[in-house]
Amino acid sequence: MQENQKLLEEYETKPINDIRYGHGCCRDLICLIIFSLGLIGMVVILILGFFKGDPRKLIYPLNSEGYYCGIKNESVDGLQNYPLLFRPAIMNASLEICVKSCPSHGILCLNYNKSSLEGEFTNDDQEACVKRGSMFTYDSLEIIRRCVPTDLKETIPGWEQIQNVFTTLVTDFSQGYWILILAVVIAVVSSFLFTLLFQCLGKFMIYTIITLTIIADLLISLYLIIYGQSNHQCRQNHGSVKRS
Repeated sequence: MQENQKLLEEYETKPINDIRYGHGCCRDLICLIIFSLGLIGMVVILILGFFKGDPRKLIYPLNSEGYYCGIKNESVDGLQNYPLLFRPAIMNASLEICVKSCPSHGILCLNYNKSSLEGEFTNDDQEACVKRGSMFTYDSLEIIRRCVPTDLKETIPGWEQIQNVFTTLVTDFSQGYWILILAVVIAVVSSFLFTLLFQCLGKFMIYTIITLTIIADLLISLYLIIYGQSNHQCRQNHGSVKRS
């Protein structure tokens, strides 16, 4: 009983270290101020972007001439009736036209105004379309005010090659999955060993990494200087040979 009383007295009189100070990390006042300034800066940028920018670009598409599809423009009238954006050549972004609806099955020709880039689709056959100088179309559907092709094989050149590359990647992964698993295991073990070294030999590791980084920077800089001088001399010699 006396021993327990003695242990209790020693526990009550033993000072307790206050760990609140010096270990604040992100709870420090400076970090809180920096974080608050970052949030305030994001809000300020959002407000400036909304009032000094053009929020319509986030909602309405623009054709190749820079006119909005689906709303009234200052210099061009009539585009408010053409709310969708259509690209005749899906891989060419230099020509984009405002249309009333996306072309569906059976619609082959596109007639458009070259000044305002507004267009309409017709059901003419290919011969009539070529005689009139119209453009061919493809089946598409509307996604976020834009006409997206439904059959990528017909609209994107080399789509089958892309599919073959993807198939090859999947096949290689199925055959060599154990190599990827081994690489992941090696990466996890290496990370664990590196963390363990930092915990046991933190000071030594820090100074070693700093020293190796400085040496690597110096070596890379020296190599680039030598490489640049050699290329410069080669160009000078080549130029002197041409002049002679």
